[in-house]
Amino acid sequence: MRRDLHSWMRVGIVQFMIYPDCISGGGPIPETTSTIIDRNFFDFVELGPINDPGMRREPIALCSQARVEIAYDGQPLTLLTGLDLEAPDPAARQQAIDAMKRGIEEAAEMASKTCGVMSGKYWPRDLDVTAALDRLTLSLVELCRYAAPMGITLCLENFDQHPYSKDCLVGPTPMAASLAEAVKAETPNFGLLPDLSHTPIIPETPRFMVEGAFPHIVRTQIGNGSNDPYSPYYGDDHPFFGAALTQVGIPQLTEFLQALVNVGFLNRENPGLVGFEIKPKSGEDPVAIMAGSERALQEAWGKVVLPGG
Repeated sequence: MRRDLHSWMRVGIVQFMIYPDCISGGGPIPETTSTIIDRNFFDFVELGPINDPGMRREPIALCSQARVEIAYDGQPLTLLTGLDLEAPDPAARQQAIDAMKRGIEEAAEMASKTCGVMSGKYWPRDLDVTAALDRLTLSLVELCRYAAPMGITLCLENFDQHPYSKDCLVGPTPMAASLAEAVKAETPNFGLLPDLSHTPIIPETPRFMVEGAFPHIVRTQIGNGSNDPYSPYYGDDHPFFGAALTQVGIPQLTEFLQALVNVGFLNRENPGLVGFEIKPKSGEDPVAIMAGSERALQEAWGKVVLPGG
């Protein structure tokens, strides 16, 4: 069917976000991965670092049996540890590089073709941004060259620069695109991972984010966010679609998807990767939120104008 969204995109979900008890690399990772793939909606699962090699083999086997791909997210390796790929201290920067190299090896073990990565902190504001970007570029080039023989492309997820939220150096989409150009001038296996949920916080419109990141987009994420300080989901907290005092709903999701179609990232010959990043709060049910997310995507996709009418 021409309108079938799975003909235009491969749909995934961040496992350690819909089940946040797993974000540190432990917890019920095999069981929750099984729950995700049993829904028969997802074409890939985004897995993060898994500490126990024995446990790591279980979700890999499950995904293989279910014919579901794995996309590796290495962001927790620096986000949760405070490691910084653009740290001014060479030893600290090398520590972050080494951690990400271990993540790349884990991504290869999972047969992932991509590895997510992120920049370090933006604040304090006396940071020499130019020098920090130069260091980040050097780190990313080294990591890409390490990943290339494994067939892996690194994709940088850009975030907000606000101290109340993720507070990352990169940053607005134009900055991310400029960084991508600098890295790709040295090594081709690099790109961007734009995330719809960041648009209210950066802030950018969904169309601006997509058009600014293209042609560097490797994969994308979709979710909700809030720039309202009165919202219980204030900041980059990944609430479900329709949560109170949030700014990403069906219109914004439609705009994001429409832009992805317009630039050619979503197409029938080589469907692009679109992964949900949704995080339940205490008392919210992950399975119900997955069902709601699927319905939101289907509703928004029904409003997208496809080439040829």
